[in-house]
Parts: sequence; C-alpha cells; structure tokens
Amino acid sequence: MADQTGIATLITVTVRIEGNELMFTYDGQDPKGDVNVYEAGTITYVLNDQTGKGLKFIGAGFVTPFDGVIEAATVSSDGKFIQLVDFDRNDAGTKMQFVL
Repeated sequence: MADQTGIATLITVTVRIEGNELMFTYDGQDPKGDVNVYEAGTITYVLNDQTGKGLKFIGAGFVTPFDGVIEAATVSSDGKFIQLVDFDRNDAGTKMQFVL
C-alpha cells in the first residue's frame, strides 16, 4: 500500500469468500502491503463485507500492544468502521490484525 501523509486516511477493507477461505483486499490491493504514516492522524478502516455472513469489526490485535505506535483503537457501534489514532510520538512500526 502507499505511504500516507496528512491528518486522516480512509482505507476500505473488502472481505469475500473464495472456496472455504476468507479473502481480504485493502482498497482493492493485496493485504500484504504496509500502511506507512509519517504524521499524527487517524486511520479509518471501512468494512465492505461481501461474505453475506454479517461480519463486523470487533477490534484490532497488536503484536506489541504497548509500543506506543497506535495510541487508541475505536470501533463504531455498528462494527462497520475502526479508527486507529497515531499521535506520531515515535516513528517505529507495529503489526496488527483485525478481529471480526
């Protein structure tokens, strides 16, 4: 995925079923790419559930949850959006997975 600068970033997460597997794309791209943020801001992920299963965001699980890279994660009441807040206090990377 491309580098992101600015106060707000919006990324659509599309989930579909192929065979017996869930397949994910982020803004139509392979999910193996990184999102790089170089300024303080909010990253909003929008869930596009094409599975017919009624999937919703429940949260995000971080490999290193106390590294100070993402200061807050908030899920909308309908589970269609998750926002990650980065105050850009450090420029380290972090890894996470969505919980659906």
